[in-house]
Amino acid sequence: MSTTTPLYKQYQEIKQRHRDAILLFRIGDFYETFDDDARLVARELDIVLTSKPMGKNVRVPLAGVPYHSLERHLSTLISRGHRVAICEQLSSSPVKGEAGRGLIERDVVRIVTPGTIIEPGLLQSKANNYLAAYISDGNRAGIAYADVTTGEFAATELESAAAIPELQRIAPAEVLLPVSSAEAASDGLPGFITHLADRHFEFATARRTLLDHFQTRSLVPLGLIRWSLAASAAGALLAYLRDTQTESASSLMRLASYHTEGFMMLDQQTLRSLEIFESSGTGGPSLLSVLDQTRTAMGGRMLRRWLRQPLLDVAEIVGRQEHVAWLVAQGKDRAELCAALEFIHDLERLSSRVRAGIASAQEVLALAQSLEAIPRVRAVLQRETRRFGAILAALPVCEATAKLIRKAISGELPRSKDTGIIREGFSGELDQLRALLLSGKTYLAEMEQRERARTGIKSLRVGYNKVFGHYIEVTRPNL
Repeated sequence: MSTTTPLYKQYQEIKQRHRDAILLFRIGDFYETFDDDARLVARELDIVLTSKPMGKNVRVPLAGVPYHSLERHLSTLISRGHRVAICEQLSSSPVKGEAGRGLIERDVVRIVTPGTIIEPGLLQSKANNYLAAYISDGNRAGIAYADVTTGEFAATELESAAAIPELQRIAPAEVLLPVSSAEAASDGLPGFITHLADRHFEFATARRTLLDHFQTRSLVPLGLIRWSLAASAAGALLAYLRDTQTESASSLMRLASYHTEGFMMLDQQTLRSLEIFESSGTGGPSLLSVLDQTRTAMGGRMLRRWLRQPLLDVAEIVGRQEHVAWLVAQGKDRAELCAALEFIHDLERLSSRVRAGIASAQEVLALAQSLEAIPRVRAVLQRETRRFGAILAALPVCEATAKLIRKAISGELPRSKDTGIIREGFSGELDQLRALLLSGKTYLAEMEQRERARTGIKSLRVGYNKVFGHYIEVTRPNL
């Protein structure tokens, strides 16, 4: 008879909930995989497949990677079409009792797929990483797409014949389809295909998802009141993020509805023939490579969107040309603007990471530096308010936020990620805890003396052991 260890039982319980994904199970400084996942990971990552005893007469296949190299290995697994569930340690010490079984608490914190990547090292800085949802009733189709790293979220409804070209224009990394969708076998669908249960695309369910997410009573503010299929696609996309990510859906704070009639439709064949993003020749230039003189990642992504969506409205085209003409004519102002942009990092992705609670201290400081450069940008644009009035109105001065970051975070970050990030004096409570950490023995000795004086028990002692932690000990006669 064979019995398995509590650790392996914990793994199996979590794996049962994520059977369609590779489960990376955090154990100390490693992400471990077992059983079939281990065989798959060993093959895909070209690492050693070994085994581990997991109970009496039980030995299971094992393959693992160090936690600090997760990003590199995720890149390989995602590029080969795998879903990866990240299972983290949620407690620093074992949980006692029958429910805890003496194990460190663990659970999946997110499921990584091609359309939900948030790791900066796995993303192209000047290209969006879109997740799209698509549904069709045969005559009309609904499309929604989002970039969880920038907060961009849009939806449209159009004729079914125009839907696949529109998806090709968006070029999502991943497309969500209902399980019953007839388009699953279509060669024209771009990106990695993920099937969702039909109920997520049902209008009533999707509508409730949208209303709950945006805290609104109707679809009118979202521009989807007459577009039930677009609403179905947008609701399904949010449901997918809610089920696979812990915080990514929170970055989608606005939904833009749009009409495809406002720009020229360019399908994949047209984009290739015109060499807009890639040259047909070896090493030759594309239109994008010739035009892209953008100073920021945000500008690079906007240029890509403009090239994928050539305008048809003459007034908008003329407005864009006037902006360009002014900057060409005003060489000194243009140089000043470019100099200011050099200090602006990727505000879209930085703010999304801060909102999701996953930004590092270095990223928060980069956000502050970017916000501090905004007044310089505004100063240039204010010299021509007639042309740039709308841009100025949408470009707030975030002086208070930048000052708060500078006040809170040390300008010279320590090598250790655990201490020294928050400046001394910013938080009295933190300073007190930091002092306790640095002079814990002194504090306990002083506490012992205070308690002896307060109680009059000269034999009172403050002690510590691994079972009870810190405790106060008195002799029986003093009880």
